[in-house]
Amino acid sequence: MLAHDLIVAGAAQTVVGRGNGEHDQCPYLLAKARGGFRMGHGEIFDSMFTEV
Repeated sequence: MLAHDLIVAGAAQTVVGRGNGEHDQCPYLLAKARGGFRMGHGEIFDSMFTEV
């Protein structure tokens, strides 16, 4: 819907939009987990709403 909203608002003339048809297959992402966490919490992101 963001691409549609930008065009309707006049903020853009052309946009590239994509859909996500497999909503139940989108993984959660744990940023900076490759090196491990010593203490504290890692923040988990829903990949459907995160720019990769």
